[in-house]
Amino acid sequence: MRRSKLAETFQYRRSSSLVRAKARTYLGGEVKNPEKNIPRVIGFSVLIVAVLYLLMSVMIIGTIPWRDAAVSHAAVSEFIGKLYG
Repeated sequence: MRRSKLAETFQYRRSSSLVRAKARTYLGGEVKNPEKNIPRVIGFSVLIVAVLYLLMSVMIIGTIPWRDAAVSHAAVSEFIGKLYG
């Protein structure tokens, strides 16, 4: 019996989440006070990524007019094109 694409995707996600959980527990043994520090690091990393995303968006909108960026399917490509040529 052939498995559906949905079943394969679910199996991949379930196994990858188990790998991530194992990695967290392994790292928890290596970190001082993991109950406090691991969630803090995750929160800081999400915050850093959000700030970088906002900065990139501001740079793109500053380079490309917002009306052009709103209808573009590849605003970042247009941004790079305007920067480099």
